[in-house]
Amino acid sequence: MKKLFTLLIVGLFILSIVSLVFAQRGDARTAASQEIQERRDAVKASAQEVRSACGGENRSSDACKTAQNEAREKAKVHVEKVLDNLEMIANKMLVKLDSFKHPPVNKDEVKVEIQEFLSQIDGFRERLDALPADFKRADLHAIVVDIRQAWVDFRGHNYAHRILASRMHRVLERLEGMENVLSEKGIDTSELEATLEKAKNELDQGKIAWQNDDVQGAKTHLRAAKEQLRQAAVMVRKLMEENSLEVKPAEVSTAISQADAEPVTI
Repeated sequence: MKKLFTLLIVGLFILSIVSLVFAQRGDARTAASQEIQERRDAVKASAQEVRSACGGENRSSDACKTAQNEAREKAKVHVEKVLDNLEMIANKMLVKLDSFKHPPVNKDEVKVEIQEFLSQIDGFRERLDALPADFKRADLHAIVVDIRQAWVDFRGHNYAHRILASRMHRVLERLEGMENVLSEKGIDTSELEATLEKAKNELDQGKIAWQNDDVQGAKTHLRAAKEQLRQAAVMVRKLMEENSLEVKPAEVSTAISQADAEPVTI
């Protein structure tokens, strides 16, 4: 009976990849959860159909073969959808990369890494297309294992944290602009200036840590920079209110909103 569950095992392995792909927020996370649940239900239904059609003396029956073929097709479609999602994520990263003003690493270098991952996805699609109609569980399982490893390796580059670091550079730039405005009005901004300097230092140290492949150190510096920027945004608002400043430059209002909205935890 073990063979009756092999396609279920493949399906659940695929679902574990899907859960990695959809590390998103809000409505996107809800939609992703629903999709994962639908796939899980489909895999369970396929397994049940195979058990029903292939039990006892029916293992060589036409009904059993039909159920197995349908389960194979569903499992293959799942893998194809996972590849589609991975490709979508990588392409979104390329778009974001072009908008960076202060990328934490070499932009061209990261672009090459993302394009290499996209090439891997193309290779996985070719392997899927080359599978025979009656492929064995081991054939699909080998592709799934390689996809999972490729995703883990790609995710290990911490592109999300790099993107976040670039966003924080923009926030820092806006807050520094407001500090200059306040200082020119004769307002004491020494505490604000010191806090911004700490944030800049943490971002610089984080960049150095990334370049030295110190991932944990980079995350620690990034977390500290986010907290310093949050404090600086609060200081800016307080100084503006205390000094009854009526005009808020648009870029400063945006900086305050972004710094307040970003969670400190990583």
